[in-house]
Amino acid sequence: MRNRFYYISIVLLAIFSFSNRIISKNLSLNKADSLFNLKIYTKAKLIYDSLYYKENLYSESMFLKMALIEEGLENYEKSIYYLSQYQSINNNESSEIKIQKIANNYDLEGYKKNDFDYLQNILKENRIIIIYSLLLLTLLIFIINIYRILKSKKAPTLVHTFYIISILFLCIININLPKSGIVYFENTFIMDKPSSGSNLYQIVKKGDKLKIVGEESVWYKIKVNKTEKYIRKKNIKIIN
Repeated sequence: MRNRFYYISIVLLAIFSFSNRIISKNLSLNKADSLFNLKIYTKAKLIYDSLYYKENLYSESMFLKMALIEEGLENYEKSIYYLSQYQSINNNESSEIKIQKIANNYDLEGYKKNDFDYLQNILKENRIIIIYSLLLLTLLIFIINIYRILKSKKAPTLVHTFYIISILFLCIININLPKSGIVYFENTFIMDKPSSGSNLYQIVKKGDKLKIVGEESVWYKIKVNKTEKYIRKKNIKIIN
């Protein structure tokens, strides 16, 4: 009986503690929103930063407010980062236009899109739907064939289609789409190899957008002018 009471107490205490943390976070968010509405942006920024970076708490409106604050402080790289995070949640055309406008104003690189980028975005946005659709088609063909064999003693049909869909299904599951990142510091070095002693390939400015294709230890492997180069992870923030 004592053991049961002890375990129940532990569970109730955990629930109470968890509820208090949620309430505390929501109160902090409400306070930051109030400060933002009163145009006390610096204090609102401190709370938003704490919630996002320490508590991993965020919302669509919070990203937009953080972007506006950082733009006002002329931290355009952070403004783009928050707008991009918002864009990953809500594929909104206005945020895409705003990102492009900031990039044009500061002459930033990496924001022009080609046909492959649009195709990649479509795949990212609809990846789950495509996977489930292919899985459903594969399962349907499999069931039809089992039925034909067991009931009618007929040969399987759509065999080639079955294999093609299965291969597509496996490819889409395992494909690693490139990520993008925003350079966070001025005069950041891009190196030929993942080493500080390697040759310097290029110097980029904060706010530039780079395509990340891999990583090695403290380095990200990036694609620059169709070649693979390296940048330190601490100098770039991934946006998707």
